[in-house]
Amino acid sequence: MSWFAVRTGGADNVAKALNLGKGVPCNWKSGIERAYENGGVFIAPPVGNWMLIVGGALTEDDDTEIARRLTELSRRFGEAQWFGTHRVVDYHAWAKSVDGKIVRHYAYSGERGETLRADGDPLPGEPRNLFNSLSPEARSPGYADRSGLAFPSEDTVMAVAGAWSIDPTNLDTRQAPVGLGLLVR
Repeated sequence: MSWFAVRTGGADNVAKALNLGKGVPCNWKSGIERAYENGGVFIAPPVGNWMLIVGGALTEDDDTEIARRLTELSRRFGEAQWFGTHRVVDYHAWAKSVDGKIVRHYAYSGERGETLRADGDPLPGEPRNLFNSLSPEARSPGYADRSGLAFPSEDTVMAVAGAWSIDPTNLDTRQAPVGLGLLVR
């Protein structure tokens, strides 16, 4: 699954920024189910200062499309983040853009045992000693076998999301507003 987090801007404004068209009101349960199962996109009601836009159909693991959408969202709303994780292929990624400029984008494929992207310096909330097969340090023998090297996992993605905005696995512990989101596609 993948999702964007943006500073609140209203579901209709977010849908317009992503060129998603008109949606229909939808509750959390149905919206998340449709995003997982049917390629839908769910724009959740605001949680604090953040709005989550959930759906793999938004990116389909295309880094160019992720960067384009992330940049556009941050240009319009000030800050936007993207998170992605896929257990089967051990893919884990996150990115952050502020005022139309990507400041961090990290992606890892455990299946391939390599870092796919490591743009920008690590930000607070990311693990120390994060595995980066693209770094000059990784060229030294035994780099991947070093003790203390942090390999990302789904838990890492959720921890970074929680540090930057919202960890969606902890929504039940938050005082989320009652209301409907928007189901698009």
